[in-house]
Amino acid sequence: SEKSISTMTDTVHTTSLVSVTSSIANAASSSESAEMDFNEQAKISLIKSLLQNVDAGAENNITHLLLGFDVHSVRTSDLTSPAHSQRRKLLDTVLALVQKPHFFVQSPVLAECCFHLFYELLKSPLTYGPLFKYLQQNYENFFSSMLERLPSRLDIVSQLSGSASTSSGVANQEKVSELLSTLILQRAWILKSIALELHILAFDQSLDRAANFEAQLTSLGFLQAANDPALVAPDLIGASSAGAETGSGPRSPCHSSSNRRSPSGPPDTPYSS
Repeated sequence: SEKSISTMTDTVHTTSLVSVTSSIANAASSSESAEMDFNEQAKISLIKSLLQNVDAGAENNITHLLLGFDVHSVRTSDLTSPAHSQRRKLLDTVLALVQKPHFFVQSPVLAECCFHLFYELLKSPLTYGPLFKYLQQNYENFFSSMLERLPSRLDIVSQLSGSASTSSGVANQEKVSELLSTLILQRAWILKSIALELHILAFDQSLDRAANFEAQLTSLGFLQAANDPALVAPDLIGASSAGAETGSGPRSPCHSSSNRRSPSGPPDTPYSS
């Protein structure tokens, strides 16, 4: 009934406010806040809260509500509708955030959390359809453009190491390693999202778009050209240089070990059960 639906929506909305408030409160007392301003830490906590609920096993949840999906029918949400511009304001804010100049380096942990969120939304059977349609219509080639804008390892080392004095050299080297580890994770989530995007295009038989997308990835060096005998990759960030020699990959600062994993192994698909 309409009354039941209204009650359910109010409950989800109230729970979401409590969760977000709790996340921001935890940010204020976080040990990391000494090295990161409160606004930045609050944004990270908000994205973490969205991540914890994106695939909670319910047909509608906090994340769906806050990002503008229709909680009455998440799968059939129309994020492209101009009438829903206010409802998807948070989603548009996150998408605009990751496109800011130098965002990957200035806010590396926040950037990694954002790309992790995009991947989880594309992986979810409930949200991949509406989100994919919205990105295709309003942010064409979003993930490949993000991949192209990621700084190389040499850029990072030259920017940070070049400004280091002798007395702060060791501390600065640790900062470089930490930043490189986070950039590896950013790249990993983007690449996994690209794999899902190619899979969705192939599944939907959007062959022209898939071909155009593959051409972009080939120009970036991530796919082998037909006339090349070997794959020539761009200046990827080496895991060993970032102090991430373990087989499981670098530890993501964006999730807890209880319900999230680092982006290692083959990507899941939105069609798997």
